[in-house]
Amino acid sequence: MKPRILIAGIVIVIIIAVSAMLLMRPPREIHPEKTVVAKKVLSKGMGGLTLKMLNANNKQVFIKAKAFKSANTRSGICVGPLVTNNMKELSPGSYDIQLDTVPQKMHKGVNILDGKETIENIGCITGLLNVKVTNTKKKEAFYPVRIYYSKTKYVVASTAARRPVELLSGAYDVEIGTKPIQTKGGIKVNPGEETVVEIIDESAAAAAAPPAKGS
Repeated sequence: MKPRILIAGIVIVIIIAVSAMLLMRPPREIHPEKTVVAKKVLSKGMGGLTLKMLNANNKQVFIKAKAFKSANTRSGICVGPLVTNNMKELSPGSYDIQLDTVPQKMHKGVNILDGKETIENIGCITGLLNVKVTNTKKKEAFYPVRIYYSKTKYVVASTAARRPVELLSGAYDVEIGTKPIQTKGGIKVNPGEETVVEIIDESAAAAAAPPAKGS
């Protein structure tokens, strides 16, 4: 009888230890503020996803996106296009969201629950860039402006001096259509802010300068 009592005691100790370990484990991270009762009727066995996004003027902006359902740690399956600020039905699971912007933005690990709407608050991701050009006499000049993304040198926008353009937050280079062309790099654009860059047009002064003696 004593060996049986000993074995029973060991089993009880193991059960208590396992229970204590389970209680000590940190709870699975969830975001209850992101999951709400869907405003629209969802199909059976489906959940909803809404990507909330604002522009630099604090207004809704509508950008295309793609949802990739996580198949494993290396790949995902594209399940269809989305548009920000519009609910999209998706089957429950974990998704990576790719925004169709330049450069592309990714949001990983977005969880969709059956019968619930997940609201992913992306917030404001754009700012304004305003390039102001003046000549050496401090008069306003209105030259064409081309804007490049600094990392890739890819053209992201064409505008004119003193006409603010909306851009994703990041670093940019600008090219001013003077003769010769003037450039300025490493301009940082922050979300929800206007970045003003002031450039002096040296080309007009150089063209008006008298030729050097002996030339």
